Amino acid sequence: MQAPHGAAPNAEPPGAASEAAIAQAAVELFVEQHGAGQAPSPDVFVQRYPEQVRPRILGQIREFLAFDGLLGHQEWEPQATPQTSGRT
Repeated sequence: MQAPHGAAPNAEPPGAASEAAIAQAAVELFVEQHGAGQAPSPDVFVQRYPEQVRPRILGQIREFLAFDGLLGHQEWEPQATPQTSGRT
């Protein structure tokens, strides 16, 4: 089967890009909360997102937690904005 004229042959189906964006934003939020010691359990966290995206989010969160477990939990602090003298 050929891709429609003008479409990339390996393009994601409609809606997949928005689901990917939702999942990415969700995982970034979870990582941020986890780093601050404020993240709920992954199963509770995903309940606020659309049902069709939850498996994707949960899978990525579990991958993150497995990786975090290998490194040991890291507390992350936001980096301070460097002070400039006003000259460039």
